[in-house]
Amino acid sequence: MTASAQRIWQTGNGLKYTFLGLFALSWWLCCGNFCVSLAVNAVPTLMPLFLSNHGASNTMIGIVVGTLPALLNIVLNPIVSTASDRTRTRFGRRIPWLMVTVPLVALSLVFTGWSTRLGGWLAALFPQCNPASSALIMLVIAGLLFQLFNLLFEPVFYCIANDVLPAEVRGRVTAAMGIAGTLGGYVVNQVLVPLAGKYAAWVFTGVGFVFLLGLSGVCLFVKEGTYPPVDKLASKNRGLNLIKVYVKECFGHSIYRWLFLTMALNVASQVCRTMFYLLFAQKTLGLSLAQYGTVMGMCSLIAAILFIPAGVVVDKYHPVPVYLVGCLIISAGNVIGYFFIKDFISFFAISILVTLTYVLQSASNRPLMMALLPPMKFGQFCSANALCFSLALVIANAGGGVFIDYFGYRAIFVWDFLFTMAGAYAAYRLMQDWQKAGGRNYTVPV
Repeated sequence: MTASAQRIWQTGNGLKYTFLGLFALSWWLCCGNFCVSLAVNAVPTLMPLFLSNHGASNTMIGIVVGTLPALLNIVLNPIVSTASDRTRTRFGRRIPWLMVTVPLVALSLVFTGWSTRLGGWLAALFPQCNPASSALIMLVIAGLLFQLFNLLFEPVFYCIANDVLPAEVRGRVTAAMGIAGTLGGYVVNQVLVPLAGKYAAWVFTGVGFVFLLGLSGVCLFVKEGTYPPVDKLASKNRGLNLIKVYVKECFGHSIYRWLFLTMALNVASQVCRTMFYLLFAQKTLGLSLAQYGTVMGMCSLIAAILFIPAGVVVDKYHPVPVYLVGCLIISAGNVIGYFFIKDFISFFAISILVTLTYVLQSASNRPLMMALLPPMKFGQFCSANALCFSLALVIANAGGGVFIDYFGYRAIFVWDFLFTMAGAYAAYRLMQDWQKAGGRNYTVPV
């Protein structure tokens, strides 16, 4: 085939790709997502265990792991996302942010691994300090620093795929990114969780190094296109006027309000599973860390295999109806989990079943945002979405800890079911608005 006959994929901001160029772009986006997945799975999976081992209550775990980071997200995400939308440099509008924040996230991961040892060393230097309290305090500080730096990094990384991917391949490439992210979860559960009991410091040091290496590749090899100049009128908005414009643009149309509510409810539905599923396996079922890691690792592998066919389904039927169907299937999976998980075998089988129910929703999540939000203000609208689900998480994380303290770890499934069904209703209303706006011929509301 001659060069002139090669197919060219093009974005709206001037980027052009041959097949090899598109493959290289997809490779680096997948590598980046794998490294991000290592970090964002390792910390919330292992931090509750570390906190629990150092005497923290479930309520405290909910506040440290969920509520405080969500409060930070409410403040930082709109600022970071909107600022990155309006950044104009010769490197693009996202890459400069990544170049600054990636090393900070990597350092915070290393600090998390060594935090309890640092607490012990501080107690040795200052005998008046209680060793257990010092270790717990350092662990909390490390976890919050990771969340702070990650909140400066992750909103920008989330947006970059929307800026550099041609529209006709977004479903498949984001599915491939989902596979990479799922493999990251597999590595955490299958490899890192069993090692974390004895080698936590080196586990997090390794995660930090891999994160730095992979995301440095994204910064070096993913190129952004050209963007129109920032709206001068918008750039002059300050103070209350800026907030009014932000609220009017992001929440002025009901389709955005239903979208943000759908995402908020479904993120809130997962907080108890994220924080307490490992503790449920350990303390209710009597499973070891190795057994839990084996089950979760197998779930990640199965999800990875199914992401590509799920991505094809998303491209064929559109992410809006696919997301709604995913909510309904997840609700059914939680009912089965509540009544039938009794031992290792049932935990293994039903965890795989629940994983299958999440695949459709996970595969349609990012394409749903890309399909419905204005491309040039994608970061700003994503920040509005993050603002909504962070408000939900502030309540859900603290409330989830109290809920589990009162009802026990098995109530994870009840919590997930109730919030997911509420999310399914919001997704249904979203689909109605999407159909009114043209459905498959959707036009972004002004």
